Amino acid sequence: MRKPFSFYIAHWIGKLALFGMRLLRRTGSYLPGAIALRIDPKYLSHTGKPDLIVMVTGTNGKTSVCNMLRYFLESAGQHVMDNREGSNTIEGLASAFLTHNTWSGKSPHESGVLELDERSAIRIFPHVQPDVLLVTNLYRDSYQRNAHAEYIFDILDRSIPPTTKLVLNAEDPISGRLALQNERVYYGIPLLDGECEQRHPRFSDLVYCPVCHRDLEIDFIRYNHIGRYHCKHCGYSSPEAKYHVVSFDRERKEAQCATDEEKTIFHTQTDGVTDLYNLLSAAATASECGVPFSKSAEYSKTLPPLKSRHHEEIIHGRRFLSILCKGYNPVAPARVFEYLQAQPGRKVLVMANGTEEEIVENMAYLYDNDYSYLNDPSFFQIFCCGERYLDYALRLRMADIPEDRIVLSRDYAEIPHLIAYENADLICLIHDVSDVPWVRNLLSAIRKDMEQLQ
Repeated sequence: MRKPFSFYIAHWIGKLALFGMRLLRRTGSYLPGAIALRIDPKYLSHTGKPDLIVMVTGTNGKTSVCNMLRYFLESAGQHVMDNREGSNTIEGLASAFLTHNTWSGKSPHESGVLELDERSAIRIFPHVQPDVLLVTNLYRDSYQRNAHAEYIFDILDRSIPPTTKLVLNAEDPISGRLALQNERVYYGIPLLDGECEQRHPRFSDLVYCPVCHRDLEIDFIRYNHIGRYHCKHCGYSSPEAKYHVVSFDRERKEAQCATDEEKTIFHTQTDGVTDLYNLLSAAATASECGVPFSKSAEYSKTLPPLKSRHHEEIIHGRRFLSILCKGYNPVAPARVFEYLQAQPGRKVLVMANGTEEEIVENMAYLYDNDYSYLNDPSFFQIFCCGERYLDYALRLRMADIPEDRIVLSRDYAEIPHLIAYENADLICLIHDVSDVPWVRNLLSAIRKDMEQLQ
C-alpha cells in the first residue's frame, strides 16, 4: 500500500520527539505517539507491522503475561517487538512502532507482542488487527474507568476483527464468550488438590446463565465469578480447555500441564494460582504462534522474574516480599491477601496501594474487597498508610480485625521504624503501579533495617 506523505512527516517528527525524550531520560511512552497520530490520524494503519501480531488484554495479568510470552517467542528464535516501555493505549502503541520501526517506516521484526488496554481496543483494532488475541479475564476493575465488566465486554466484543484467533480463559464465562464467530482455544486450571473454593464470594460479576439468563449451576468457584458452571435449562456449560493444568506442586513450584497430545512440567516463579494462570496463558498463546508447548515448559526454567510485580528475598532468615497490587480495585487485593494467608509464619503487611486521597473519591472498592483473609492471627501487624490510612483502618475493623494488630501511619517514612522485625517471619509490602518511585525508597529503608538485624 502506498503511504501518504503525511505518514512520513508523522513518523520522522515522532522519531525526533522520541529521541528528544530519551535525551531528557524519559521513556517516551505516550507523547511521541500522540504527536504522530495528531499529524497522521491513520498512522497505525500506514506504519509497517511484523508478520505476526499478538495482543494481550484483560483485567488482570496483562503485563506479566506479555513478558512471559515475549520470552517464549524470543527463546524460540523469533525477533519480537513490544510496547513494554510504552503505555497500552493507542498513543502507546504508536510510540512502540516509532521505537521499533526503521526511519522508512518498515518493521524489521517477525513478531509483535503488544499489551492492550481494554477500552482502547475500539480505537486500535481498525488500524492494527491482531492475528492472535489473548484475553486473560474480565471482571470489575478500577472504579475510575473499568468498574463494569459487561461494559468492557461490549467494547471488546464489537471491536475484535473476525479474522483474529482468540485464546481465552475456560474458567471465565464472561471473556470466554467474546466474539463467538471467531476461532478460539481455551486454557484452564481445574480445582487443585488442597485448594479451597469460594462458593459464596463477596460479589460476582456473573450470576445468571450468559445464554438463557436463568440460574446457573456451580461446578466450582475459584474467586469472584472465575470457575466452572453449567445450566440445566439451556445446556450451557463451561468450555473444555485445550491447555490445562493436571497437578501443581506448590513446594517445588512445578506444574504438570497438558494438551490433547502431551504432558509436560512447567516451573513457576511463585506458588500462587494467579501466576499459574499467567504462565499457562502465555504458553498456550505461544503454542498457537508456533512454539511447541514442551519448548515453553523448557523455557520456563530460565524465565526471568518480573521484580516490579513480585519480588522476594531472604534477609537474615526472614522473607521480604514486595507485590504489585492494583489500587482502587475490588478484586486484586483480595487475591494477594489469600496468597499471603496461605504463607507460613508470623507476618507484617504494609498496605501501600491505592492510598492517595486525590486520585479517586469513590471508596466502594474498599468494601467490595474481601479483607477476611487478614483476620488471621498470623498477621500481627497490618499497616494502614498514606492519605487514606483511616479509611483502610475502618475497613479492617469492619472485618473484625483486632485493633491491636492495626498500625496507623500517614507518613510513609515512619513505617520502617514501626515494624516489629524481631517477631516477623515474613514482611510484605503491597503497592500500586503508580507508586513505584516512593515505594523504592520505602523498600530500601525496610531492607536496610532488616540487614542490620542479627
